[in-house]
Amino acid sequence: MDRYKDQDQLPRHSVVQKSSLKLFEDAEIINHLRIQPQDISTDQIKYYMDVAMEWVQDQLGKTLLTMNREMVCYNNRFVLPYGPVLWTASSQNKDIIRKVIYGKKGLEPSEYKVRIVGDSVEIQVPFSWKERALTVQYVAGYGDAKAVPTPLKHAVMGTIEYLYNNNGNLEVLEAATAPWLNGCRTYRLF
Repeated sequence: MDRYKDQDQLPRHSVVQKSSLKLFEDAEIINHLRIQPQDISTDQIKYYMDVAMEWVQDQLGKTLLTMNREMVCYNNRFVLPYGPVLWTASSQNKDIIRKVIYGKKGLEPSEYKVRIVGDSVEIQVPFSWKERALTVQYVAGYGDAKAVPTPLKHAVMGTIEYLYNNNGNLEVLEAATAPWLNGCRTYRLF
């Protein structure tokens, strides 16, 4: 039996505000590709880096550079996707969990529970539903480029290299990138 009666009931997540940070400087990419600066434009570098970042993040279900995300869920208990969510147990983390909205009402931190689950956070609203949608706006990501784990940086750089060598062809990107992404995936059992 299908848990969701129609597509409108599926959990949705989106980016509220992309990161203004860069994982690599242009010179690092040019050096890695072993090309001359005149062989590639700044626009091409930006395109390859944007596509590679989005691709790797979508494939791994992780956010690399800090950005604001939003999750709309139809359950009163769920783990925020696209972690890491850099939560510290010692503070209220208002800078991490920006908003929790039930229906049209913003909830106070005392009205929901938070629990660390792996590199993310589980949100639980301990009351029964009158309205089904629960929206959480939160900050996800490792921070700046220095904080992103090296294997994830390699995955992005390998994807940039693949895109450059194949003139940005996305058709076979998944098969080509699978070897360097498999070790970085996050799996959760619910």
